[in-house]
Amino acid sequence: MSRKSIDQLSTISPLTDISNPSSNDEVTTVSYEDACSSSRKCPGRPKDLTISVKHHKKKAILAMHNEIATRFQKERAECGFNKRLKRGRLDEIINEVKTLRNLEDVSVTKDSIRKQISRNKPIAGTRGHSTPMEEVEPCLLQLFIQLGRIRAPVSNTEGLSLANSLIIGMPIEQKIIDWKKKYSYYRKSDDVLGTAYWRGFLSRYEHLIVRKRGEKFAMARDDWSKYSNFEKMYESVYDEMVNAGVATKLDEPAWMDIHGNFCLEEDTFGQKCTHHLLYPEMCFVGDEIGSNISQKGDGHVGGQMFIVERGVTPKKRCSVKDHHFTVMGLTSLTGEPVMCVVIIAGVVEAFNVSFLRNYKNVTLFLSHIILQST
Repeated sequence: MSRKSIDQLSTISPLTDISNPSSNDEVTTVSYEDACSSSRKCPGRPKDLTISVKHHKKKAILAMHNEIATRFQKERAECGFNKRLKRGRLDEIINEVKTLRNLEDVSVTKDSIRKQISRNKPIAGTRGHSTPMEEVEPCLLQLFIQLGRIRAPVSNTEGLSLANSLIIGMPIEQKIIDWKKKYSYYRKSDDVLGTAYWRGFLSRYEHLIVRKRGEKFAMARDDWSKYSNFEKMYESVYDEMVNAGVATKLDEPAWMDIHGNFCLEEDTFGQKCTHHLLYPEMCFVGDEIGSNISQKGDGHVGGQMFIVERGVTPKKRCSVKDHHFTVMGLTSLTGEPVMCVVIIAGVVEAFNVSFLRNYKNVTLFLSHIILQST
């Protein structure tokens, strides 16, 4: 889908959700602000935007067809049986609705509208039969989403088993059995909901949920990641900063702007501050990342091409020594980079570390590190 199509979708008026074809009064609106945001500055689309746009445009086209059929049927009824609408009136209605919903590029045939009215179904839904599970699926969908958020996602087998367990002994179970006897087949030895239903469920909500490979999450990290623990950590850091003389604790929390200056509430940036930073250039923050000096598993990165004889695979020499190293970047609270620390694992290490203290600005920094490894 082109960028022009996405920009057009962002101006489409709110749509009528035809999830319940039998009801014309209860409608909901669908917003495109989440799927098509015009405020993005970076190139490309957000992740999964294409699927979301296709889903909403499909609903927009369906709502457009229903509105055209409803208006045409209403005007025909107002004319009565002895009169006919003026020639070309259906074309006018089609063009008006397409312009109103900003879907001029969508083709709407008059035969499809007339057939929809001849069947006495001006409000049409999707093709095929609707499953009785439609009234339960929103709750099931929210359950799967919430399980994923709390780091307890379910597999396909577990999801289908959970869906079956929710309807056992409920009135919806008998409705599904009757529906399967009428439109499909039912065996008592099988579960009420089978794999065919599960495939349909994932297809109907592919714009909201997806199946993908998972990754392991450490239980220790999960148990530690609590608000109270983070609060204690920051309080300990603040106490050490006060003891070092680089910050002072305020008698009462006060408002500050983005530059750390005291200000009024309307000019504030964030919440009230409990501490005032005196020397931000003396406070360092950093984060570490680990890697290995072995280049054997780097693979084909960047798409760079090499010229070789036809039928020959380009091969480059690389280091295969297995040594883990850690890189830590340090930045002062003024936003300026300070240094990059590289720690390489070795068998025997001998360090000669010297420090230089500059009493003029009370800054302590590492002058040099000599690493001797045998």
